[in-house]
This record gives sequence, structure tokens and C-alpha cells, in this order.
Amino acid sequence: MKKSELRKLVREEIQLLSESPKKSKGHIAFVNHAWDPYDFEYYIEVDHEVYRAPTSSALDIKGRRMGRWESSLPHALRYASVMGLNKNDIKKAMRKLGIKL
Repeated sequence: MKKSELRKLVREEIQLLSESPKKSKGHIAFVNHAWDPYDFEYYIEVDHEVYRAPTSSALDIKGRRMGRWESSLPHALRYASVMGLNKNDIKKAMRKLGIKL
């Protein structure tokens, strides 16, 4: 491989890494906790539960990342600041999905 081809590949990789991640359906927020080395996305799943997934996870065919269950929606609204979230971001995601509590 020529040096010019290698430089081009490296530039493309750097550009991909610098781009912000795509949002999942039900996206609430991207969060980086000080104690955790990974960036996470919080999102609302179909079952009206809040999930957290690393931004490095790929989106599935339904537009959601593979994440783990974090809390119920009422719990997330009540303890948003503890989770590093903003209540308004949660409510905005709920409106987009047509969810009323």
C-alpha cells in the first residue's frame, strides 16, 4: 500500500471517529459520566422503559442501539438529575413518541 493511500484511509477514519453518533429512536440524551470511560446514549424503548447504550454500539434495523435497562419512565423523570439527565429532554422524547403518563 502506498503512503498516499494509507494517509487517505487514516484521514477517513479520523473523520468517522470525529462525527457525532446518530440518535436512536426515543433518544433522550448523550451522556458522559465522569466515572465511566464510555459515552452513553439514553433512550426510551417501545415498552416505555429507559435504556442506556454505549454510543459505540451500532443501531439495529429498528433504529435503536443494543442497551441495558436503566429504569422505568416515571422513575427516570423523578431522578433525572441523579442519572445525569434533564427532565425536559425526557419529556421531549416522550412527546416525539406520543407517550403520556
